[in-house]
Amino acid sequence: KDCFITSFSLIGINSADLYNATEYDGERLTYYRKKTKDRRLDDAKIIIDVPPFIKSVAMNLIRKLAKDNNYKMSLLIAIGCFTGLKISDILALIRWKQILNISEFTVTEKKTGKLRTIRLSPELQKHIAGCYDHVKPLGITSPILVSQKGSTFSIQRINLILKEIKKK
Repeated sequence: KDCFITSFSLIGINSADLYNATEYDGERLTYYRKKTKDRRLDDAKIIIDVPPFIKSVAMNLIRKLAKDNNYKMSLLIAIGCFTGLKISDILALIRWKQILNISEFTVTEKKTGKLRTIRLSPELQKHIAGCYDHVKPLGITSPILVSQKGSTFSIQRINLILKEIKKK
């Protein structure tokens, strides 16, 4: 339901484009439509005004996942929603020390190679700290998003997990 409402409210954006959206300034989401990118001179650049209630939809999902003890996915979605980072860039954040107890960090975007500074809101910083406390990693040098087997999640595995969450 929340996925449908989000897509509908964002002018029918499909999940692949939403997943790969990289620019969010707190009010507008900018993305490049995958399906028509190669056929348009503007690379199919689309800018959408994000309705305020969409933020509450995202927060409800983040809170629900945390309440269900799914702190890793709650963290993944929170970072994605409130930083605008692509999944590949989120997964590149290897260690907790890169995001815990800081107000900003710098990341090199995988797709563009550009260096980008990400500012973390106090609310997101608090959520990161809460997730850290519940996940109970061995320390701040431990990996962030790891499976029960100890390996870092792949994008494919994240997709499967998100589909499972959607079914619930």
